Amino acid sequence: MIKLVALDLDGTLLDWPGGTIHPTTISILNDLAGQGVLISIVTGRPYLRTVYPLEVNDLYPGSTYPHYLVCEERDIYELIHREYQPWKKHNQAALADEVALLPLGNEMLEHLEKVHPQLEFSINNGYSQRTRGFVELYFVLEEEVLTGFAALSELMADTPLKPVRNGRGIALRSRSVGKAHCVQELAAHLGIDIGAVLAVGDSHNDGEMLACGLRPATTSNADPEIKEIVQYHKGHIASLCRSQGVAEILTGLTEKIA
Repeated sequence: MIKLVALDLDGTLLDWPGGTIHPTTISILNDLAGQGVLISIVTGRPYLRTVYPLEVNDLYPGSTYPHYLVCEERDIYELIHREYQPWKKHNQAALADEVALLPLGNEMLEHLEKVHPQLEFSINNGYSQRTRGFVELYFVLEEEVLTGFAALSELMADTPLKPVRNGRGIALRSRSVGKAHCVQELAAHLGIDIGAVLAVGDSHNDGEMLACGLRPATTSNADPEIKEIVQYHKGHIASLCRSQGVAEILTGLTEKIA
């Protein structure tokens, strides 16, 4: 039986444009939370940009869920007395680990520019790197993202860093962080077997999470590689996109619980 549901935001739970969540999806989430299933958002967004769509959809403040937020694919927040409180020790240690790797990230960037001088991309500035903890590249062309990702994967193979792709962006992240790490840590903290966790994501940065031993699912708008991962692990690929696809996945879950 599923005890924890981990949901990506952009391209998964949130519809585009507008960042709304379909009313049917919210109704099902209400039912699941009422039956004792824990709900977590798992996103690459910073905290304030994670909370904003929850406010837009009247899920915060005032609601009893999502019970947890994973922001920046690293930082964990827990809903206590209807306010989100950070896991300070965890979050500070994870950020410090990433900040310590910033020189290596910029060194990898220099190597990339030497190996592939033709690639066009912008880089987040020093302030962003220090506050968010990582170097991030934004490519102009999608085919160049693929070239950059392949090159960085090779360059960083024997380092503490890994490239994490999301759309046309590639973040150079510590191997000790990520959506998969956080969901596994949440499950361990709650005493939940990883097989009792359902995760839904649509993009490349969800791949590790969907392949880490939990029950994976995705929506019809997902990247082809993500659908392959979900199919390989015998997960659910919804026929609908984004928020309504999540409703389709969770409807099957509520029926099983009932």
